[in-house]
Amino acid sequence: MEMFMMQLVESRGKMVVFDIDDLLVTTRLRLQKYISDLRVDFDKAQETYESGDYYEWDSITDYAVETVNLFRDMGYKISYLTGRRVSGFDATYKFLTEAGFPVDKDYLFMKENRTVKTPIHKNRVFMELMDQGWDIRYYFDDNKANLEVAVELGIPNIYSSIGYFFGILSDLDESEIYDLF
Repeated sequence: MEMFMMQLVESRGKMVVFDIDDLLVTTRLRLQKYISDLRVDFDKAQETYESGDYYEWDSITDYAVETVNLFRDMGYKISYLTGRRVSGFDATYKFLTEAGFPVDKDYLFMKENRTVKTPIHKNRVFMELMDQGWDIRYYFDDNKANLEVAVELGIPNIYSSIGYFFGILSDLDESEIYDLF
């Protein structure tokens, strides 16, 4: 029976994991709006930030939607692993889907609250996904501590920006791109 269960776990497939803030989206305007609002009504600004209502100020980084969709089209399960709080789950889901990102709500991982350190949160989620049998082949994140977590877990392809990865693809012909995946 245990051997049968291992075979089921091993068949989950290949996965790519993306951070969101300052990787898929630029947060500069969101943060500027938040700072301005803090000066007017500190408590309301914090409440609005926690709800995710400031996400509308974000903009998509170059090639982000295309890169995520390329991985989906190449047969990868898409997962998002962010330091955003779960209080902004609906706003995050709405923003990503309206921008054209493929999102499965079960694979949008967010922190319970601010007290959880993001690298610890990401390590826990990575371990859960690996224990479920996912083969995490690619990870994209702009934060050094989060990237170190991925290195320690042995994720083979780690990138700190979409632009860098997309630049690599632009130098390849179609057959070389398929070989990469």
